[in-house]
Amino acid sequence: MSELTDILQDSVNKVLHEKLTWDSLKSIEENAWSEDLWSELKDLGLPTLFLTEEQGGMNASWQDAYVVLRACGRFAVPIPIPEAIIANWYAREANIQLPDNCWALVDEKSIDVSAKDVSFNDVGVPWGRLANYLLIIGDNNLRVAEVKNKSVKKQENIGRDPRDLITGEAKILEEASIDLCSNSLLYLGALQRSAQIAGAASMAFDLAVKYSGEREQFGRSLSKFQAIQHYLSDLAGLVASVDAISLAACNTLDSQGLRKNSHNSLKAIAAAKCQSSDSVEKISRLAHQVHGAIGFTYEYGLHYVTRRLWAWRSEFGSSNYWGEFLGDLALDAGENGVWPLITK
Repeated sequence: MSELTDILQDSVNKVLHEKLTWDSLKSIEENAWSEDLWSELKDLGLPTLFLTEEQGGMNASWQDAYVVLRACGRFAVPIPIPEAIIANWYAREANIQLPDNCWALVDEKSIDVSAKDVSFNDVGVPWGRLANYLLIIGDNNLRVAEVKNKSVKKQENIGRDPRDLITGEAKILEEASIDLCSNSLLYLGALQRSAQIAGAASMAFDLAVKYSGEREQFGRSLSKFQAIQHYLSDLAGLVASVDAISLAACNTLDSQGLRKNSHNSLKAIAAAKCQSSDSVEKISRLAHQVHGAIGFTYEYGLHYVTRRLWAWRSEFGSSNYWGEFLGDLALDAGENGVWPLITK
């Protein structure tokens, strides 16, 4: 780990641990926003960590970003910090500066783009109600557009994070060329969710360990019962596997990039999201089984992470989607190419 990774890990986890209690999460969910939390995390430099030092950022790597994305999952951060991080990665790749406000990332294929204007109808956007600008991602270009005449259909995922449908128009303010693979937003979104799943899974595990050590039954703690020990052992293995494969995908992205020929990066991201999404059902089930009835109450905080685990597992591709993707790679490689495909 780099020095920056260590600093980010310590500072981000400390701030989120202090700020995001169960009561504060409940309040933010009810209001669908917290300007104070957004401002504090902006002051830490989290949204702009990918920007160069000249642009006011940290020139971070994906390994650095992983600890932030993971922390956002671990503490069920109900603020679009991960989305802002990815937006500024695109800005660094295109060598542009984004407006200092809220943006929405959208794929060019989902909207109608003309020379100077953009129209969009019922485009699904996380926190779309707050978006003042669109960051439009194409295969070869990046456009920044100011939103006009916006109407919003407010919606939520099962984690109660906004997943709005927005309709309106936008004026293109800036356009820049980029050299990225097709559907880059899908891949980066999948990597983002994999890291968040890893973080949320680690919190579910830690809560299960803490509860089973404190709760007593028949004169001894739950953690002394063999069945609970098996649950915790299985849970620990799943959490470790999701953590390892998601971090490995970030490291591959750092070394290989996300260009049209970055096959190892695409494969690594697909494997990470497939494994992460596939693990959600068992991670949630084991964590709730350890807790018993209290795990299903609203007052206890386990549901803040398990609800988001269920939401994130299908966003940016389910395990079936990415499993089929990996299967197609294996079929295309043929019987003599499968081993190199796995080991390269």
